[in-house]
Parts: sequence; structure tokens; C-alpha cells
Amino acid sequence: MSVTNVSSAWVSGNLVFYDKDGAVICTYDGTNRKVSFPSGSTLESLGTLTVADTTLSPNDLAVAEGSILVGDSAGKAVALSAKTTTAVLIGNGTTITSAALSGDVKMDNAGATTIQAKAVENTMIAAAAGTVLIGTKTSGDVTALDNSAEGAVVIGQGAGETCAAAALSGDVKMDKAGATTIQAVSVESTMIALAAGTIAVGTKTSGDVTALDASAEGAIAIGQGAGETMAAAALSGDVKMDKTGATTIQAVSVESTMIALAAGTIAVGTKTSGDVTALDISAEGAMALGQGAGETAAAYAMSGDVTMTKGGVTAIGAKKVTSSMVADTVIHVDTVSISKTEILTATTIKTLVAAPATGYYLDFISATLTFKYDTAAYTAGGNLTVGWVGGAALTGLVSNANSFGAAADNIYGFVPLSTAAYAITKETALGLQTSVQFTDPGTAAGTAECTIAYRILPIEA
Repeated sequence: MSVTNVSSAWVSGNLVFYDKDGAVICTYDGTNRKVSFPSGSTLESLGTLTVADTTLSPNDLAVAEGSILVGDSAGKAVALSAKTTTAVLIGNGTTITSAALSGDVKMDNAGATTIQAKAVENTMIAAAAGTVLIGTKTSGDVTALDNSAEGAVVIGQGAGETCAAAALSGDVKMDKAGATTIQAVSVESTMIALAAGTIAVGTKTSGDVTALDASAEGAIAIGQGAGETMAAAALSGDVKMDKTGATTIQAVSVESTMIALAAGTIAVGTKTSGDVTALDISAEGAMALGQGAGETAAAYAMSGDVTMTKGGVTAIGAKKVTSSMVADTVIHVDTVSISKTEILTATTIKTLVAAPATGYYLDFISATLTFKYDTAAYTAGGNLTVGWVGGAALTGLVSNANSFGAAADNIYGFVPLSTAAYAITKETALGLQTSVQFTDPGTAAGTAECTIAYRILPIEA
């Protein structure tokens, strides 16, 4: 090397070398035993240069901002730019390079990493058998939820709350295979969607349910036999039903075999309109008798004038037939009571037979007068006869002394006059008559009866 380009001088006890321009190349400090180079100098090694520890500081190296020194294949330090945003130093087995994270994870220039969407696969997660990973109430935290119980499912507990694991209960249960079972009496009407007028029925295909249209007025669901699907139809035949469920037994539909009645009873309508009850008429000769409009019939045996055996044989009782029960052309016999007041009545003491209907006349046969004396005899009075009321006498007379003026009981008979024919007055009553009114002396209390025989005959045209 030419020494014309280098000069030296002793400065403050140190040896200083200068270049041709007089600039300091380096300084040998003998006191401190060091060599110093000015800033910006280049130190080039022609062989192996060993620098003792701590003798070379970072400030002694010239490296561009954002670069680092990396050894190359020749063993020299080279500057590697590492300033690309989010880049990191990555070894490749030979040297290192500067690159940003990519793929499943990315990182920003603050060092915050982000797992990318759909980047985590199941093989990347460590979880015990029967557990699931869930977010906890502490936002962003994840925990393992034990869901290993048979049939357990993960159930939300509300916004911001941690999910819980539980088996289905209540209306529906589920086994570990995921098969659900609706529990008995759990399905309520509000849970079923059905169109108006339809009902849910099981179909012939076991287990299937379908909506049966039963909307027709009065329609009902009717079984069609074991294993068959029900059908909807309105009642017909003996009974019909309207849409309110009111049934009506059709005319002449009820047969005797359809009615259950104990021996000796009959079915009768009760006072409660529409109700039917069994009336016991099992007593011998009993029959059902009406008790008046709207009243329940009652069971009685015949009594009074006529009785009846269980064979239906009727019998009129002794002395039960009165003249009013006898046909007009048959002889009638009536017994008429005569009171004290009537004895004291003027002229016609008592009407014995009422006037017959228009077109008829009374045919008098006979009469018997029985007087019952009491305390004193009646006074005054005239003779008694039987005749047309207000008209002529038809019989002989009984004197007042032998009738109501008698002081003892007596009985007299009246017969028609036989000396000559008498005129018939049609449609006129028969009565007991006197010519003069009887009087009461004060204590007379006698009474009488008159039995009269007669016929009611039509006037021949």
C-alpha cells in the first residue's frame, strides 16, 4: 500500500492516522488500549477478525431502519428487511425470512392474532368424551359442558347466560338415540292444529293421524271395525241428532224389545215434561188412570160401583145402579130427600123429577112418601098429591093429617088416577104438591123422603 495516502501524528499521547485529505482514519489509545474509528468508517477484514466481547456496541454498526443483520451462506452478515407490516422472522432450516402470518391465523402489527373463520377443525380441539364447548357468561370465555347424561341436550338459559345440559322432561322425553316420546296425557287441545269441523283420528296405517272432516250438521265419528279408520256420518234410522247434540227418536222406531220394564210395570210420561218412568200396576185389577192435564198417571184398581178382576171381568156392585144411569125408556127409580124448609114451601113442596129434554115427556108410574116425625106435627097445610109442577095432579091424595100433619111416622103410596085418562104435559117436571102451605107450630122438625118410579119417553112424531 502506498504510504503517500496515509500520514500519522502523536496527539495527546495517542497515535492518530490521517488519510490524504487529513481526515482521521483511526486513533490508537495506548492508555486505554483501544482503537477507535470515526463514525461512518468501514472496517474490512481480509481474513478472520475476532472482536472481543462487549467491545463492539450497536451504535458501532450501520444498519438501515427496519433491517436486521443475518448471516448468509458465506458467513457474512447481511441486512434483512423486517419492516413489512405484520411480518415476523421465520426460520426455514437454512436461514430466516420475514413474512406475515396467513392461513388459519393472522396477526396485526400490534401482535394480536386472529383465528380465521372456519379454520378450527374438530381434530384441533381437546374435549373430554361427552362434553361440548360453550361460551360462558364471562364474554369470550369458553368452557367444556358435560352433556354425557343419557338423552341430555344443551339448553339456552337466556341472553348472556351460560348454556346448561339437561335431559328432556315434562311433555316429551328423549332417549340417547334421539328418539322422542310424547308422554301420556301431555297433548292439550291448544297444541293441535285442526281446521274447523275436523277431528284427529288414527288411520289404518298404524301410528298415522289424519284430520277427519266431521263438519256436516249432526255428524259424528263412527268406528269402522278393528284396525280401520273412523268415518264421519250423521245419525240415521231409529234416531237422528241435530248439531246441538239433541237426539230425536223417529216415529214408530221404538219396539217392545227396546224397552226395559219390570214385570207388572208400564212406561208413563211424568209431570216433568218429556221424562218417562215405570208405573207399577202389578196389583190385581190395577190399571193406569190419568190424573189431569200435565199430571203423571197413577195406578188404581176399580172400586166404587164397579170392580174388575185380574182377568178383566167387571162386576157392578149391589144397589149401585141409579136411575140416572138407566136408559130413558127403562123404568127409573129416584129417592128424593125433603127437608123441613121444603115442607114449609107453598104449593110445590119438592121437584121430584126434573123436566126432560125437548121432545120427551115423563111417564109417571108410582111414588112412596115416608114421613119421619120429630117433636111436633106441622100444622095447617093441605092434601098432598104427585103431579105436574105448577099443573094438575096425577095421583090420589094423602090428607094433611096422614102426611106432614101426623104426630107419628107414616108411609103412603101414590098411584096414577084410574077413573079416567089424564093429559100428559110434555117436557114438564114432576113434583110433590100441596093445596095449602104447611106451618110450623114452633117445634116441628120432621123430614121426609119420596121414592118415585117413572120413565122418560120420546114424543112420537
